[in-house]
Amino acid sequence: MTDATEVSEVPTDDEPENTMADGVHSSEPATSDDTGARTGKGRALPIVLAGLCVLAAVLVGLLSWLAITAKHAQRDLDTALDAARTRAPLVLSYAPATIDADIAKAREQVSGAFAAQFDQLVNSVVLPATKQQGLASKVDVVHSALVEPVPDPLDHADVLLMVHQVVTGNNQQPQEGTVQVRVTMTRTADGRWLISGLQPI
Repeated sequence: MTDATEVSEVPTDDEPENTMADGVHSSEPATSDDTGARTGKGRALPIVLAGLCVLAAVLVGLLSWLAITAKHAQRDLDTALDAARTRAPLVLSYAPATIDADIAKAREQVSGAFAAQFDQLVNSVVLPATKQQGLASKVDVVHSALVEPVPDPLDHADVLLMVHQVVTGNNQQPQEGTVQVRVTMTRTADGRWLISGLQPI
């Protein structure tokens, strides 16, 4: 019987040696490039936040300005609508006993090219009918509404009026009815809203 000789296994080039570093992660100190990157990011964050704050402030200011502008525009439209309701009956109403005063008051409600058209209508139709036939007209506004779209800039507005009219004369029965009238209101230099157009529909 021969003695078995123990042979120590020598690691070959194909089998790397196990060292004490196996399984241990190296901990190398951070380089200057890594430190600079973190510092740059830290400085960029406040700049971004500041930019967002400025943007938010601008948006808030813009929205506030738009709200104020819309409020002023709505106020102007309400004024134009009220003016149409008040002025249209003064233009369309007259009576034989007060015809001169009625016409003078009506002229104060109109402007622009429509003022010349109104004078022509008064002289050719209203005055002869009033003096010869005792014609009288009484008009009341039943309903009113703004016609879209609203112009920009807001220097005029179209209004739709529903009016009730009663017409009387010397030799005729009173006639009454409800009609729709489209009225164009124009703002003058002194801020008044006058009638610059009137068309039955």
